[in-house]
Amino acid sequence: MIPNMINGIFILLEPPSRRGLVINLFVNLVLEFWTRALESKGYISMSTGKQTFLFMIGSAVLFYLMRLEGESNKRTPLLW
Repeated sequence: MIPNMINGIFILLEPPSRRGLVINLFVNLVLEFWTRALESKGYISMSTGKQTFLFMIGSAVLFYLMRLEGESNKRTPLLW
């Protein structure tokens, strides 16, 4: 977990134009850590399909929030 925390601190050093993508990656790493921790404790059981689904939902939500945060003339189109 400590390497991920250090990675989170270094987000502040990234240029503002790249922070959104780096934050998306960091949040996905944190979610993966917590799901693996819960799986190793036996609280949840994860299959490859469940992991893929959680990653897709997490990425979709984060990219949607990034799109809402931007200015109206600089927004990323919803469908590329």
